[in-house]
Amino acid sequence: MPQQVTSEKHIVAAESGRLDRVLAAQAAEHSRSRHKALILAGHVAVDGVTIRDPSQRVNAGSAITLAVPPAIDDTAAVPVGANGNGHRVDVELMEVLALKVPPSVKRAIEERAEKEGRPAGAIALELLEGDKN
Repeated sequence: MPQQVTSEKHIVAAESGRLDRVLAAQAAEHSRSRHKALILAGHVAVDGVTIRDPSQRVNAGSAITLAVPPAIDDTAAVPVGANGNGHRVDVELMEVLALKVPPSVKRAIEERAEKEGRPAGAIALELLEGDKN
C-alpha cells in the first residue's frame, strides 16, 4: 500500500460480499465512490494483500485495512496551462484515470499531441470535456 497515510482503519468484514459494499456498510465516514477510488489507488488491503478491484469478493471475517491518504490541498494540484483554460489536475485522480485508459487510446492521444505540438494531457482534457459548441 502507498506510504503516505493520514489514518488507517482496521475492519473485520461482518458479511461476505463485494469489497466496496462491505466498506460502505462498515466505514460509513466515506462514500462508496470514495471507497472505490481508494481501492483503485491501492489504499485497501484484505488479509494483508493490496486489492485494486472494488468488486473483489471478501469473506465474512476477512481483515480489511483502509489506509486513508492525506487530503489533497487544491494549491498542490498541478496547473495545466497548455490549453489555456486554467484547469487544475489532481495527481492522484489522474493516476486512477490512467488505469482505465486502454493503451490504444493512450497511443492515439500521444500521436495527436506530437502532431499538434501540444501536451497529451491538454488533449485528453479536451476529449473528456467534449465539444461545448
